[in-house]
Amino acid sequence: AAVVSGWSGPSTPLDAHHAGRRHRRRPLPSATTPRMVVSFRDYANRVGSRNQEADKSDTLFNPFKRRPDAVTSDPVVARETAQYSVVMMRHGESAFNKLNVFTGWCDVPLTEAGKKEALSAGETIASQNVKFDVAYCSVLQRSSVTCHTVLEACGQSWIPVRHRWELNERHYGSLQGLDKAETAKTEGQEVVRAWRQGYHVRPPEMDEEHPHWPLMAEDRRYTTLMEDGRLPRTESLADTAVRVMDLWNSEIAPAVKSGKKVLIVAHRNSLRALLRNLEGLDDSQVEDMHIPTGVPFSYPLDSALRPVAVPLAPGTEANNPGWGFQGEFLSAQPGFKSFHEQCMIDWETDPANPSPECFSIISDHSPTNPGAPEVLSDEVLDLSGAEQGGE
Repeated sequence: AAVVSGWSGPSTPLDAHHAGRRHRRRPLPSATTPRMVVSFRDYANRVGSRNQEADKSDTLFNPFKRRPDAVTSDPVVARETAQYSVVMMRHGESAFNKLNVFTGWCDVPLTEAGKKEALSAGETIASQNVKFDVAYCSVLQRSSVTCHTVLEACGQSWIPVRHRWELNERHYGSLQGLDKAETAKTEGQEVVRAWRQGYHVRPPEMDEEHPHWPLMAEDRRYTTLMEDGRLPRTESLADTAVRVMDLWNSEIAPAVKSGKKVLIVAHRNSLRALLRNLEGLDDSQVEDMHIPTGVPFSYPLDSALRPVAVPLAPGTEANNPGWGFQGEFLSAQPGFKSFHEQCMIDWETDPANPSPECFSIISDHSPTNPGAPEVLSDEVLDLSGAEQGGE
């Protein structure tokens, strides 16, 4: 089989339920088809001229479509024209985020601050009256714990949660466990920036002598990958995009198309890979995309599952914060947290006679129009600065 950026085929499910549906997963196209070549860069160059024309295809799989033109300059109108939406978020702060260490597939826990971020995200989602039918997260605990905490906080802990290794953070090879600042001193700022931000650049491979190697090679979550010889030793962002887009096209996109409301809790680079391909961004745009920990954002999508929010225009002053990012960060409605805390007091005071409001996690402070959530400004999030922490 042809190899695309280091991956030899479609992803392999981990659980028995998912394995039972493996025959329905769409395999990656062969190297002879126009949608798959050995190098993502070669492919982008090959189709560059084609991308100058508007692509109105309704296919779920085409990560190299041109970036959609805005149909309106009004963000509110853009949201109202969306046929679908997906809520995404990066996990809460992890131990290696706090230490500014390359994390990759190392399964580090959330910090106390990260747990609070996850709880706050769930309360924000609840205050916006956002409902979900299914949630997706990676098999790394910083993602899965964040996901379950968010769902508990927004009163939706009962919905199915699908843990998928395809949403794992990018594998950082031999850099995993190293301090980023110290690595920048020894290797150079530009080299480290290319490793972190570049789309096609792979860090040095992790060999079997690396202290993190047995943490993955002997982990039963990755048994099938290890047996098939597909456990990565390093990944570029393009490599990460192969597995992420495989999952998007085989599972998540069909779920969205069927009308399900989806939550995705993933990692910095698995989200960057997904958004790069949904939006049709170029390499420079994805390099400048920064996603904070623990803040949920909504992506309004059209019938082809392409973003319909108003893009930031290149060359303008407003272009710098969040350039290449059309998601809308959600903010909590005033009064929700105090309402929820009071409700819990009522339950404990008189369990046999809870107040009627306690049967709903949503208070009177919820927005009257859930389709138009309040969003945070770029100034609040400070998306323009370089990200710190592990990833």
